[in-house]
Amino acid sequence: MRDGDCSPLLTLEEATYLHGRPLSRFSTADKLGLTARFATAKRLVYEKLAAFPKIRNSVQSFYHATIDAVLGQTAAPRTEEYLSSTPNPELYRANGRLRAEDHCKYAYSRKCRDCSVKAICDGFHGDYISLFGAEEARPMRLGSFIEDPCHFIAHQTKVVPDEDVGWLLQRTSEMGSSYAPDVHLHCPICNSVEIVNVGTRSDGLIAGCIKCEHKFVVNRRAVADIVRELYQGLHYWELDRKGQGISSLDDEQQWVGFLRARWTAIKGNGILREGSRHAERILEIGCSEGKVLHLLKGMGHFVVGTEPNRAVAVWGRKALDVPILPYPIEQCSFSPESFDVIISFHAFEHLVDPGAVVQQCGTWLGKGGRLLLEIPCDDKEIDNQDHLHFFSPKSAALMVEAVFGNATLQHNKYTTRVGQSMASLYVSAQKAT
Repeated sequence: MRDGDCSPLLTLEEATYLHGRPLSRFSTADKLGLTARFATAKRLVYEKLAAFPKIRNSVQSFYHATIDAVLGQTAAPRTEEYLSSTPNPELYRANGRLRAEDHCKYAYSRKCRDCSVKAICDGFHGDYISLFGAEEARPMRLGSFIEDPCHFIAHQTKVVPDEDVGWLLQRTSEMGSSYAPDVHLHCPICNSVEIVNVGTRSDGLIAGCIKCEHKFVVNRRAVADIVRELYQGLHYWELDRKGQGISSLDDEQQWVGFLRARWTAIKGNGILREGSRHAERILEIGCSEGKVLHLLKGMGHFVVGTEPNRAVAVWGRKALDVPILPYPIEQCSFSPESFDVIISFHAFEHLVDPGAVVQQCGTWLGKGGRLLLEIPCDDKEIDNQDHLHFFSPKSAALMVEAVFGNATLQHNKYTTRVGQSMASLYVSAQKAT
């Protein structure tokens, strides 16, 4: 690039705030290319004096004093406080146009005269024109002239990767709940973009939806891959059942309380046809070892379960003689209207996209089919590293209503083996006949 065709080496802050005056006021010096020449000289001197910081600092002070003298400016303080003062958008824009037109010699083709976006377009770089010309220009004719530089990006969706979303949620919290960022970060239940940061845990940020009060792990796809590894083997099952006072698959006495709670939920929510001898086709999502399926099978129903923990699925299938597919529900495929009943206990909070699975349930259920979900609904669950979602009554109802058009909620409380009181929701719905 020819000497004089480059902008002075200033930081973004200096270009916007320095002296509080636009560079365009330095008309005489700019026309002579003095600012660019000074910048070039400064760069060369700085390189030579890199090993002598004290001397270089003195030269730097002399450089700025000389620039101020030549450009007729009074030296301004160059402190952090000064450079971090209130931004001046008009000054920044004026400086940007000066750098494009005077320093980089941007220019327009004759064809640009009728272009609707000329006011927000720099044109062609001076070096490009000198080599290739500007006849390739094609004017845009939109019916009116566009002067707003944000015209084409104002309504774009900004995609924020999960791992980079922290700054957004932090900014949202600072600005309050009324701030609705125009980015592709939305509630997985109601699709609202009114999202705030409600906390962090070791494996990621937790966001909250203002509209439906749903909370969720932002980078849940990455976390799901980690959690899926935890599911493998019998150790996870042992820890989970230990909290319920269960340590053996064969000790029926240990399972009495567990099975009574499940059966009470099924019967109490009217999931099975009352007084009917008809055998129901039942799917349980996240059936673990299959104890509930074993109970229902003994009543004469046709049952099948899905369980992502392959070791537990295979173990339960052999020990209890119930059909269990050793796969996550997202990897399972059933024909439409394959089931009369779908049940799931404490599984949907582990799913990456629980709403999509409810949608599948709507397809798999026959006419008049019934759905029953038990979902944790307790703030104490927020630290549970296995959970990707933390439902509110509103978000649980919205998720099911979106598919079935109806949802019945029943609040439930239970006490863990260590005496901790917890809350959950039974969410039931029926498919139209």
